[in-house]
This record gives sequence, C-alpha cells and structure tokens, in this order.
Amino acid sequence: MLYAVCAAFLFGGAELISTLTRLPDEGLDDLARTNPFFIGGLLFVVLSGEALLLTAVPIEIAQRLWRQPLVGALIGILIYAVGMHWSKGWEGILLTGWIALVIAAAYLLQRRTSRMLAVLQALGLKWAFAAFALFTIFSP
Repeated sequence: MLYAVCAAFLFGGAELISTLTRLPDEGLDDLARTNPFFIGGLLFVVLSGEALLLTAVPIEIAQRLWRQPLVGALIGILIYAVGMHWSKGWEGILLTGWIALVIAAAYLLQRRTSRMLAVLQALGLKWAFAAFALFTIFSP
C-alpha cells in the first residue's frame, strides 16, 4: 500500500511540476533515435545506483553516526537535486528534488519495519519512474 501511495505522489507531483514549469527538452530527440533496450538497461542500472547511493546509504550512515536518518535523507536529496541536476536550472532542481523527496520519504517510512523492504521499495520507485520516462521518450 505504501508503494502505491508513494508512486502516486511521485508521478502526480512530477506531472504537476512538469506542467507548471518549462523544462528543456534538449537531447530527447537524439535519445529517442537510440536503441530503447540499451537506454532502458543503462537507465535501470544508473537509477538503481542512485537509489542505493543517494537514498539508502546517506540515511543509514546518518542513522549510525548521529541517530538522525532524516539528516541523511536531506543530504541525499540535496546531492541528487542540486549537485547532480543544477545544469537544468531551478525547474530541474525542483523536479528531481521532488523525486528524491518522495523516494526518501518512502524509504524512511518503510525502514521502520524492514530495511530490506525499504531498499527494494526505493529501487521499485526508481524503476517505475524509469519505465515512465522510457515510455515518454519512446512513445510515438
């Protein structure tokens, strides 16, 4: 149930932000001309790494060092949104910040019962987002 609610927030918020802002579409035409299976595989690997390195790892390190997993979530969100997507302007930072916020919140809520399920949920949310992005890029 938590996954479904978080996925709805993820997609609903991303769609709202995309509608209200003007994110640049540069490079999407070139990307659409490449092999979708190659892009899909690459995207799933990269997003899996992001889910682990920018969600799970900072939260667990902050929990161990300071007993403050929320601090780790904020660090991961800032690194992902600002550190990795600053070149897309404030619109890109807002969109990627939303994505990272929802995934971190889902992780924090799920980790109370199981860290393994929290990791799997973060991966699942990233993969669902990747599937949505691939569909958007490669749909006619």
